[in-house]
Amino acid sequence: MTKTTSQDNEKGTIGGEKVPILLSKRWILAYIGMVGFFFIYSLRVNLSVAIVCMVKDDVNKTTSTNLSTSNEATCTADTPSNSTNNGEFDWDKDTQSLMLSAFFYGYIVLQVPGGWMAGRFGGKRVLGIGVLVTAIATVLLPVAARQDHRAVYALRVIMGLAEGVSFPCMHSMWGRWSPTMERTRLASFTYAGLNVGNVVTYIVSGLLCAYGFDNGWAAIFYLTGGAAFIWVFAWFVFVYDSPEDHPSISQAERDYIVSHRGDKQTKKFKVPWKSVVKSRAMWMCLGAHLCNNWMHYTLLTGLPTFMKQVLKYDIKQASSEFVL
Repeated sequence: MTKTTSQDNEKGTIGGEKVPILLSKRWILAYIGMVGFFFIYSLRVNLSVAIVCMVKDDVNKTTSTNLSTSNEATCTADTPSNSTNNGEFDWDKDTQSLMLSAFFYGYIVLQVPGGWMAGRFGGKRVLGIGVLVTAIATVLLPVAARQDHRAVYALRVIMGLAEGVSFPCMHSMWGRWSPTMERTRLASFTYAGLNVGNVVTYIVSGLLCAYGFDNGWAAIFYLTGGAAFIWVFAWFVFVYDSPEDHPSISQAERDYIVSHRGDKQTKKFKVPWKSVVKSRAMWMCLGAHLCNNWMHYTLLTGLPTFMKQVLKYDIKQASSEFVL
């Protein structure tokens, strides 16, 4: 490995050779990772919009009528939606809720083991297989829904298990690929894909409900799942677990990453679990994160149904107007 100096660091060079930035291998990983998290969240939230189109309007007719007759219910629109939804299924509220929540029963299981799996088998392999399994389950979901609603529960749990490794694997990847002074920038760019995925999926799913093939809602799963297959192919072709494994990375970039990623200490330390449990700062951060995630996932999962059934909001029409 080429020896680096403080003067090299200031000039962004290693041994006199300039280190690439925007077209570097680490930034290519960030670009592919961002698109990956776009699909990871797209495959997660597509059912939230699709279920509005899948279920017949008259299933919750009684509840909706009772809400709209109250003049004091300021959160309810005065006039009903102008559109009608000829959905295929007559699932009640409990069935819909279980379908939407089943994902998280699987998602919670591999949050911690996912990090160990990434370290043991490589983040590239574990994350790629996780998204592949999620894409397969997504494409199969329309078939499962038309056979038995319990099959949808099973597929959603499988999707949660597969996506539970996403963040631990990406953290592991950036631990090997990002110099300490670029870690925040690279990770933030990568995880921005999840917010873009939420917004785009909500809009596109509304359009597909109205204009898509196979009754509209099924097209949501076919298209998002099919596009995820393309990303999985790109992930396995262009991404490597570490700069040491990459066959075409420049020597300057490899040396730059290895010398600045902060893993020179080879001694292993035991986790001070007792101190962690007794830390008030840790519990405050955990509580804040719990509340944030509770609110975030509640809105992410239930907002389309709430807007349709309570606010009488026409999601299909709104998606069309947004694009126009």
